[in-house]
Amino acid sequence: MPTIVLLGDSSFNNVKFVPKGASILELLRARLPEGTKAVSRALDGNSILDVYAQAGKLSSEASHLFVSVGMTDAMKHEGIYFKKGVNAISLFEQFALIGEGFRDKYEAMVRNLLNLRLPVTISTLYAPNPPHQNMRHALAAGTAVFNDAILDVARTFGLPILDMHALVHAPGDYADPMHPSAEAGARIAERIAHIATTHDFATRRIVLYAGDPLDPPAGKK
Repeated sequence: MPTIVLLGDSSFNNVKFVPKGASILELLRARLPEGTKAVSRALDGNSILDVYAQAGKLSSEASHLFVSVGMTDAMKHEGIYFKKGVNAISLFEQFALIGEGFRDKYEAMVRNLLNLRLPVTISTLYAPNPPHQNMRHALAAGTAVFNDAILDVARTFGLPILDMHALVHAPGDYADPMHPSAEAGARIAERIAHIATTHDFATRRIVLYAGDPLDPPAGKK
C-alpha cells in the first residue's frame, strides 16, 4: 500500500501539543484517498543529521517522503541574538556563515534521501512565536537565513516545497511558542495530501505550496 512518510522534527510530529485526534499525522490520514497510508518518523528535537536514521527505518511500501527539519539546528545559534557590542556588518557576516553551514548539511541530507529513489518534498521553517515582540521579530529575521538555504537546495534538485513559513505564522497557528496548532496542522495536512496526489515529481518542477492566495483588490486582476 502506498505510504507517505513524514520525516524531521516536531514541526510535523505535534501529537503531544494538540488535542487528541488533531495531530498533523491524524489529520493527514483523514485526507488521503482510500488505499494510501501515512506514517511519521519525525521526532521532537531531532536535527538534520537525525533524518539519516529516520530514513533508514523506511518500509518497502514508502512512496513519498516529506521532510520538515532544521529548527533544532537553527536554534543552536540563538546566542547570536544576545551578543553585545556587535556591529551590523559583523552580525550579518556571522549569519551568512551560519547559513552556509546549514545549507551544506541540508543539501547532504536531501541528497541522501534522493538516493532512495522516492519522491521528496522539503519544507521551509516557520519562525518561533515567543511572548516578547522584539524576540519574535529577531527570530523571524534569522529564520529567513535558513529558509534561503532550504530554497536554494530546492532549486538545486528541482523539488517541491511545503511552505511552513506561510502556513504557521498567525497567533492561532501555534499550540505553544514552538509547535503548530491543530488549526495550522489542518492546513499542513491538506497541503501534504495535495502534493502527494497531484504534484508531478518526474518534471523536477519547483513549486512552493503555501496558504491560499489573497483576493486581488477590487478592480484588479
